[in-house]
Parts: sequence; C-alpha cells; structure tokens
Amino acid sequence: DIENITVYNNKINSKEDFEFEVAIILDIGEWDRMGEVASLIDPQKHLIINIDHHESNDGFGQVVLVDSHQCSTAILIYDIFSYLNYKICPSVATQLYTGILTDTGGFRFNNTSSRVFRVCAHLVEAGADPSFIMNKIYYEKSVLSVRILENILQTLELHYHNRIALVVLNKEIMKKIGTTYSSEEIITVSYTHLTLPTN
Repeated sequence: DIENITVYNNKINSKEDFEFEVAIILDIGEWDRMGEVASLIDPQKHLIINIDHHESNDGFGQVVLVDSHQCSTAILIYDIFSYLNYKICPSVATQLYTGILTDTGGFRFNNTSSRVFRVCAHLVEAGADPSFIMNKIYYEKSVLSVRILENILQTLELHYHNRIALVVLNKEIMKKIGTTYSSEEIITVSYTHLTLPTN
C-alpha cells in the first residue's frame, strides 16, 4: 500500500524499532552511502532490492536492477509500474516526475531523451503538476537557504578566461549563518550554473 509508508527518522535507532522484511534501496550506488540507515538492515534476514541508474553501482543486494542507460531511477520505477499494470495515482506521478526532473537537471542535461518527455507527459496525465513541482524544487527557498547562497556567492572566483566558476561553502560560513553541514536547508541551495561564451 503506497500510502502506508514509515518514514525513517532519528527516533528510529534500532532494528527492534523498525520491523520489515524487504528493503528496497533506490538511487544509491554503494552500500556505504546509506549511512546510519544501513545499520537497520541485515542482509542475512532481509531481502534487499537494489534499483539504480548509476554506472558505479556495486551490485549489493539479492535482487539488483541497475540500468545506467536510464536518466533516472524514477524511470526504472515507472517501467516496473507499467509492467505490473499499476495505475499511477497523482501522488506517485508527482514523485516520479520530480525524480526525472532533478536527475535531468530540469531537462537540461544530455540524458534528456525524447522518451523522457513521453514518460513525463504520461505522469502529467496521471496527476503530476509540472509548475508546482518546478517551483518547489528550483524556486521556493527558505530564508536560511537564501542566506547560504548570498554568502557562497561572495566567494565566487572565475578562472580560465571566465570558463570555470568556483564557490566555497566552509565551516566559517556555516558558523556565520548559524547552521551546520547537516542542515537539511543546504540541499535546497542550487549550485551555481554559469553559461559563459567560449569566444
């Protein structure tokens, strides 16, 4: 049941607090990248399903579905649902569309194929709202994330005839702002994209 999902948080700190039989690991290429969540999973006890699109995936788990030719793990989930004739609801359509949007850099990266747009069209028909998702992902920012962006842009350096731009986010900046590297707000700051002429 897609609606009955337990969200892992810091209140769950032992295997006894979190009972399950199957762990489906999405979009993670290496077991070590799972952090503290990995301590809740016992490969001897739990069925581990590894679904990913990264070429560097190390193949952990008993069931492995890795296709590096796909732009996003969300596309693989879409294909599984299609194979199972699962009717995608608006909530799921929104999540899948979001995954495709972010993994293609807002449809800017060269992994954005014509099929990506066909899948996204189907997800929109299923209830995903492109305008809402785009605004949530790329444009709605908290005050803290704006302050982070303000400070890192002050460190901007241009090199090699303005073809390479560097910014810095360090402990001093985080202390000045009053947050830490672990703050969830950091991930809301889009890294700087500069498109500069080559001539």
